[in-house]
Amino acid sequence: MAAVWSGNASSCKFDFSINWADGTPATSTSIVGGQAGQTIIGSHTYAKPGTYAIVAKAKVSSGSCSVVDGHYRFTYKQA
Repeated sequence: MAAVWSGNASSCKFDFSINWADGTPATSTSIVGGQAGQTIIGSHTYAKPGTYAIVAKAKVSSGSCSVVDGHYRFTYKQA
């Protein structure tokens, strides 16, 4: 997940979460802004193969910045 903004967002706080769509708790984190282009990385291990509709959410909890949520479909195939 990437937070995309322009300029300096040092006064903004961003909250991120990723719902892995397999019944496990969502992964979440918060960051206080900075220069444009900061990346938030989440990883997850699925217990079994399948297609998962992952939902990545981002919100601004303080400051005057904006972010975009994402909805993704992921297929895990066992090797």
